[in-house]
Amino acid sequence: MLFALPGDVLFSDDFERSDLGADWSTTDDTRSAIGTQTSNSGSSSLYTRHGIVTTTSRTINLSVDGAKVEMWIRRGSDSFSEDPDTGEDLAIEYLNDSGDWIEIASYGGNADSPGDTYTIDYQLPSDALYNNFQLRIRQTGGSGSDFDYWHIDDVVITETGYVAPPPPLVVGQCDEFEGDLSNWTVGDNVNITTATANSPTHSLSISAGNTDATSITIDTSSNFKEITIWVRRGDDSFSEDPDSGEDLVLEYLDSSNNWQTLETFLGSGTDGEIYERTYSMGSDAKHSNFQIRLRMTNGSGENWDYWHIDDVCLVPETYMTMSKTSCVINDPVNGTTKPKRIPGATIRYALEVKNTSDYSTDNVIVEDSIDSNFDTNTIRNLQIQSGTCDCLGVTSASNNGSNGSSNGVNPVKLDYDTVSANSIECGYFEVDIK
Repeated sequence: MLFALPGDVLFSDDFERSDLGADWSTTDDTRSAIGTQTSNSGSSSLYTRHGIVTTTSRTINLSVDGAKVEMWIRRGSDSFSEDPDTGEDLAIEYLNDSGDWIEIASYGGNADSPGDTYTIDYQLPSDALYNNFQLRIRQTGGSGSDFDYWHIDDVVITETGYVAPPPPLVVGQCDEFEGDLSNWTVGDNVNITTATANSPTHSLSISAGNTDATSITIDTSSNFKEITIWVRRGDDSFSEDPDSGEDLVLEYLDSSNNWQTLETFLGSGTDGEIYERTYSMGSDAKHSNFQIRLRMTNGSGENWDYWHIDDVCLVPETYMTMSKTSCVINDPVNGTTKPKRIPGATIRYALEVKNTSDYSTDNVIVEDSIDSNFDTNTIRNLQIQSGTCDCLGVTSASNNGSNGSSNGVNPVKLDYDTVSANSIECGYFEVDIK
């Protein structure tokens, strides 16, 4: 167990040494290392450069009540390194307790001026407070050797003693009740407790009698599919069980401003019984003033008759985006040295699929028709790779999914199979210009 007090430093790195050492690993040590081009303190800092590269911290035990990340970042400049351009972005991310990489901050390659500096002071949410936390610094692209620098210094994680407030409840978000009640207006005897929970350790408790919790107003007018929720009836072993008539009612505010009941959980049921519910939402729930209400109908007074609620989620229709880029990988005159788009040249297309929801999507297929400027008989090397597209960096291969098309078939069908929540997959194929 980690024993820490507010103000304790749980991890720090000022990069005042010659190599990354045991605290960091990188996917390419020619693209990420320690240098003296610029720094916030001392004379050294971490840099990323050249192209796609990821630098990841060791695992850090953040089994504490709260923690924050601080970091200094500087955009490269020709005066001391070289500045990044469009698409040569920097992302700072953490690994949450579900194994997903979550963005803390990102900086566009040409969003600001060369040499600009930034500071991160980020209070970590509850899903970061566990024993295998990691930080990741990721550059998304580059123009090759000794170009496109980002500089990072003074990475510090400090114990704070409190958890970040939950994000505003919107479509695609859940309230796990690990922070405060800022997403809700509550009556008497409505609190966050650790009596029981679905994830991780806290839940909302409603008890004692006629009281309720009403969510903030939520715009569900687009991309709203369903509500999921975890409910548990109280039990004397961890709170106190409700009796007949001491029911919990789950409701939503419809587009006509009327409360509609999704379900009534009866107080007279089995003590400690757990309900995991999914409700498909109709058109009357898809409007800009949507709210959720949890209402208790009766009770026997303070410290009696508990209901426990956790993981209230507004599930979106899975939200996917797709972008397409291309690059010339060789031509019959120049070979692979600065090839041009001339007859006989081989073009590689990169089709990036990004799932920005918290839910996986199955059976993802992208179809692309090739026009008459290309020799469709030369379509080849259809492949799917995880992560951001790297058109010039990827190696030719053939690993298209089983429902995708084969070499020489037009239109091209790339089978991505399942695209996980908050992830990116890239599909590639090659074709020759006539």
